[in-house]
Amino acid sequence: DFAADRLFPDLIRACEKRENLVIRYPQAIRPWQHVLEPLAGYLRLAKRLFECGNKFSGAWNFGPNEASFKPVSWVVNHFIDKWGSEISWEKQYLEQPYEAGILKLDCTKAAHFLEWRPIMGLEQSIDLVISWHKAQIEGKKMKEFSDAQILNYINLSSKFQENLID
Repeated sequence: DFAADRLFPDLIRACEKRENLVIRYPQAIRPWQHVLEPLAGYLRLAKRLFECGNKFSGAWNFGPNEASFKPVSWVVNHFIDKWGSEISWEKQYLEQPYEAGILKLDCTKAAHFLEWRPIMGLEQSIDLVISWHKAQIEGKKMKEFSDAQILNYINLSSKFQENLID
């Protein structure tokens, strides 16, 4: 999602251009996660739907661990630090549309019925985003780079699942 007024794309553009960032709600808490996490959950759900049919139909949430619910300001500061940038941010004081102060997801159903849990913490997720975008800036072959990140995630997921069984 490279749209305007999206935190990560705006952060990446600011770091690339070495321009300070303006954010709307620095204290808003959000359920941060890497896109591979819910995709893994949806793939597990698709497998169960294929195997068992309607037993697994319905609404599902695939969200992060409780430790990954952080304020926007924490995410911005961590991202800037990990990127290695000297930029800073400030709160935008113009009138903004309403946004909830805290957004969280209850993933109990996915954990119980699909035995799905997120395997990466927020810091690791941010590291993956940064390494992907820096590789793109450096002109690396992004299909191969993306495939390698996905394979690493699958390997991490396999190790995580083994630890659940042991």
